[in-house]
Amino acid sequence: MEKLTSINGTPTGLVRYVYDGWRVVEELDESYATTRSYTLGTDLSGSLEGAGGIGGLLAITTGGATPSSRTTANYFHDGNGNVTDLALDDGSAAAHYVYSPFGERLAATGTWADVNAYQFSSKPRETINGFYYYGLSRNDAIEHRN
Repeated sequence: MEKLTSINGTPTGLVRYVYDGWRVVEELDESYATTRSYTLGTDLSGSLEGAGGIGGLLAITTGGATPSSRTTANYFHDGNGNVTDLALDDGSAAAHYVYSPFGERLAATGTWADVNAYQFSSKPRETINGFYYYGLSRNDAIEHRN
């Protein structure tokens, strides 16, 4: 799948997604270079996709082609599989999130708070409208609709 990104209608780039089943494992740029990769584990069901991958994110790696130019952050989830925190490999905090019961993002702090798209229900949040993408539909956490 490809997604054209834009700011105020002006194209800013193209993101290509590599999937393993329903879960994104890599993001590629226009030249097919990896910009982000995801380490995945079992979700809340104890299988790889039984709960749609919710709670199954382990880590995100960003950066360049050499190991020294990459940065990895580890995901932390609450009991419902929502991403609550990201911590860098050195243990420092990268992001912290607080949500309403329906997924409205009430707080997002840290240098990676907006870099990381995977938040409520371990699903990607679209920066333009704040919707979460669930694979077949988008959910508006503020208006509580698809």
